[in-house]
Order: sequence, then structure tokens, then C-alpha cells
Amino acid sequence: MPPAGRRKDAADSGEKAEQASPEQTSADETWVEEPAEAVEAADAGKAVEDEAAAEADAEDEVARESADADESAETGEPAEADEPAEATPPRARPRVGLPIVLSAIALVLALAAAVFRWQIVSHHESDTARAESVQAARDITVQMLSYQPETVEQQLNAVRDRLTGEFLGKYTAMINEVIPAAQAQQIAAVAEVPRMGSVSATPNGAELVLFVNQTVAIGDHAPQRTLSVARATMVKDGDRWLMSKYEPVQP
Repeated sequence: MPPAGRRKDAADSGEKAEQASPEQTSADETWVEEPAEAVEAADAGKAVEDEAAAEADAEDEVARESADADESAETGEPAEADEPAEATPPRARPRVGLPIVLSAIALVLALAAAVFRWQIVSHHESDTARAESVQAARDITVQMLSYQPETVEQQLNAVRDRLTGEFLGKYTAMINEVIPAAQAQQIAAVAEVPRMGSVSATPNGAELVLFVNQTVAIGDHAPQRTLSVARATMVKDGDRWLMSKYEPVQP
């Protein structure tokens, strides 16, 4: 080929190369840029996924707390609170002082001793009242039912000082009849109390049962012995025991 023809062909080849070169360059640039955009798109998608996962976790946490609150409301138990890193030790309850305990024990012992002492004293006083009332009732009964024709008035009136209450009036009315009869008929009587018992006794009163033997002689006739049972009531008047009731008990 002549030189002119080769130059023309070279020129044509150069133009073709210039026309083809921009397209290839554009293709290369497109190939380089596409991976960067893909990375950015992938990062954006991952961020969206992470945000969605975080929102889902938050919703799950809210749902769990709501469920715990509902369960606590149904069972009446408070929801469990997050435990602190270091639990605060409970405050110790104040202890009762030893002096207070000892004082309480001493007070109880003092009260018990007082009650026990009162029981002992009361029992002792009741025993004393029983013994004193029994002896006084025996003496008064013997005095009321024993007399001689010559001294009947003095004897029966003397015992009135040891009687009290309604019985004093009844006895006075009785001796107002007995004294004249004993003087006129020469009646003599002797009484004794071989047995007697205390029904009840307190420091201020006593109930007794008396078994009485009375022997009565009229003039020159043989003595007649009479057995009787009577109930007597004794009351304490100062230091003396007085008889307030004397009633024969029918067999």
C-alpha cells in the first residue's frame, strides 16, 4: 500500500480508537462506581435492619414489663424491682433493755407474793374465826339453857349481852316466860354441847351446827334428858363473837 494510503488508514484507525476510548472509559468508570454504591446501599440496609431490631427489642421489653405488671396486679404481689448492686442491710430492731425486763419480772414476783400472802392470811384468819366462833357458840348455848331456880333471872339476863339482832328480841321474850315458871316450879336445867361443827367461817361471820344435851329437873322429880340439834349464826363485833340466830333443827 502506498504511504498515503497507510497514513489514511492510520488516521481512520486513530479516529476509531478515539471514538471507542470514551465508551470504554465510561464503562470502566461505571464498573468502578457500581461497587461503592452497592456498599452504601448495603450499609443503609444494615442500619435499617439494626434500627428495626432495636425497636423490636424495645417493644419486647415493654411487653415483658407490661406482662409482669399485669401478673403482679392479678396476684396482688408487687413487681420485682431491679436489685441494687449492694443491698442495704435491714435496720436492727431496738432490743428491750435488761433493766426493763428485770423490773417486769420483779413486778410479777411481787404481785404473786402479795396474792400468796393474802391467801395465807385469809386462810389463817378463817381458821381463827372458825375456832373462835365455835367456842363462843358453845359457851352461849350452855348459858342460855342452864339455870337454877334461885338464880335463873340473873343467869338468863346475863347472856343477853352476848346476843344480837332479831334473836336478841326473841330470846328476851322467851326468858320473860321461863324465869317466872322456873321460880314457881323449882325448875333447874343443865346443858352441854358434846359435839358441834362449823359449816362456814369467815373473819366476820360463821355458820355452825350444835348437838345439845339438856337435863331438866322439876322439883323433886327425876331429871329428864333431852337431845336436840340446832343451827347457830355467829357474827364478829369488834373483838367479840355474838350469836345472831339459834334455831332448833327438827329430826
